[in-house]
Amino acid sequence: VVLHEDKKYYPSALEVYGPDVETLVQEEDAQPLTQPLVEPVRHKKFAYTEASIPRTTYDPEFLADLMDCPDLIRNVVLCGHLHHGKTSFVDCLMEQTHPDISAKGDKDLRYTDFLHMEVERGLSVKSTPVTLVLQNMREKAYLFNIFDTPGPVNFSDEVTAAFRLADGVCLVVDVSEGVLLNTERVLKHALQERLPSVCTLFSHFSRKFSKRPPANNSQRTFVEFILEPLYKIFAQTVGDVDTCLPSLCTELGIWLSKSEMKMNVRPLLRIIFKRFFGDFSGFVHMCVTHIPSPVSAAPVKVSSCYTGPLDSQLARDMLKCNMDVKQVMVHTTKLYPDPEAITFHVYGRVMSGTLHAGQDVRVLGENYSLTDEEDSRHATVGRLWVSVA
Repeated sequence: VVLHEDKKYYPSALEVYGPDVETLVQEEDAQPLTQPLVEPVRHKKFAYTEASIPRTTYDPEFLADLMDCPDLIRNVVLCGHLHHGKTSFVDCLMEQTHPDISAKGDKDLRYTDFLHMEVERGLSVKSTPVTLVLQNMREKAYLFNIFDTPGPVNFSDEVTAAFRLADGVCLVVDVSEGVLLNTERVLKHALQERLPSVCTLFSHFSRKFSKRPPANNSQRTFVEFILEPLYKIFAQTVGDVDTCLPSLCTELGIWLSKSEMKMNVRPLLRIIFKRFFGDFSGFVHMCVTHIPSPVSAAPVKVSSCYTGPLDSQLARDMLKCNMDVKQVMVHTTKLYPDPEAITFHVYGRVMSGTLHAGQDVRVLGENYSLTDEEDSRHATVGRLWVSVA
């Protein structure tokens, strides 16, 4: 005789799923409907990354060798108001030095916007550093550490972090809007940081800064020699492409392939103006002329960020950017998370000495002083990176 409680009507979970599967039996009201009984494994990834290192027009070893020559280095911050063309200008530099990187269709590249939130909103939120090798008008190569900073006033701390590591500022102004609130603010901030040179770029050509037209009927030089040629190129490109564009390209010395002639208007305009204006050697020449090297800017930079005595041996090494000393000094202002948001990468500027992977260092906090060394800890340097957005 088999008792009722001993009868087996259905197979057990062990018999159905096997010994490798863990089964849970819960009541109906044990958890809310929005919470699953078994939580899925979620991978936190909020940033876009390249699957492989993009190809460059220069050898990466050459970039590493330029780091040993501080006189050939320029640390520049691109700042300005919202949507004035800072990220678009960095895209132009990336397309010039990286042949495989280009905008897809009618969408902007926005290479330095690596966060999902930045791509969705269409504006920069974090200051992104980019290290490139650029040539001036004499074809001499320089190493540029460029910071693409956000335009909204709410993210002014990102601009401050970039200013602390840079030697000069390139102020980007949209001609159609002129100087706005954040343009004046970052300009005053750059002067407070004692950055010696402030350069200005005009990203779009729409209107003049002058509020009153001249009394006579003569056109301004800017309109006569810049605006009208650009308008004519734009009109003939947008108009009849089959008849007007070939003669225009022949006159300007621009060559277009058959596949490029069949493109939409916006990418076709981008290609034509890129080949019409050429490379950005003029921008490089301007920065090299007006923005000092880390060696020339070291006295101002050390006096503004170093609180110790300036007559010590450490201060003298920082003032000379001496790389051959054992004591290393690094000024860090920014932490960048990895794509999974598990760890952070520290971004800083080496003031003196040479930093190596696996080196033991002492991290000094904001409240550290020679009399109170509590705000400090010992750490080991991990891997060293060169930031390319």
